[in-house]
Amino acid sequence: MKLLKLTTICMLAIATTGCLKVQETLTINKTGGGKIKIKYAISERAINQLNSMRKLQEQMQKFSGKPITSNEESRYAYMFLMPCEKELRKELESYEPFGVKIKELKVETRNAWRHVDMVVTFNDLKKLSKLEIFKYVGFSLVRNKAGDYVFYKATEPNPNSNMPDISNERTLRKLSPILSGFQVIFTLKTPGIILKTNADRKSNNSSMWSFDFDKDPKSILKLQKTKFVTIFSSSRLDLPEIRVNNI
Repeated sequence: MKLLKLTTICMLAIATTGCLKVQETLTINKTGGGKIKIKYAISERAINQLNSMRKLQEQMQKFSGKPITSNEESRYAYMFLMPCEKELRKELESYEPFGVKIKELKVETRNAWRHVDMVVTFNDLKKLSKLEIFKYVGFSLVRNKAGDYVFYKATEPNPNSNMPDISNERTLRKLSPILSGFQVIFTLKTPGIILKTNADRKSNNSSMWSFDFDKDPKSILKLQKTKFVTIFSSSRLDLPEIRVNNI
């Protein structure tokens, strides 16, 4: 499912371990089904450091005498940032009752980077919205007063996180060497003609947002604050309306 919000949730870990490259395309078709295509890569060095961080956290909990706890949000984040094909496949297969099917899934290491190629289809947006993970990485699709469809997704970071303040120029300069290469590209393909969008690029049925640290060092801050909005025509469409976070 959608990974953009997980990207912001995990920014602290990324900032201390290495960079990330993500390309994601969400296609919504006329019947209310669609496809999610994701390609991303994270360095093996970053994965090893993340694993050490997780083990240290578990040890600290153990020594404190408190039971080891984990919330779903962090579980999905670690599953994303420390990808294992067997675990990802098991997770995705658990979504089958909701109409989700794996069309492609491959995890491999090349040149010290772990690459993930994933394509999943879904047959019903309404069923998809019932998934637990949808609470963290989902989106809203509602009709406006004109009757057209509004796609909306926000990626605000967790206000309780300890993420570095990358709006601070000094912090940004310190992080620049390890954030070099960070890139996130998200594309939305709609079944109706796009009427309005705040995307960087658009065509009749496609909106694309791009965040590239090498081109713009403040792109990570932009990703944290961006509200992805696309309005498309509802002509000859009858899609289910779904909402997350009461949007």
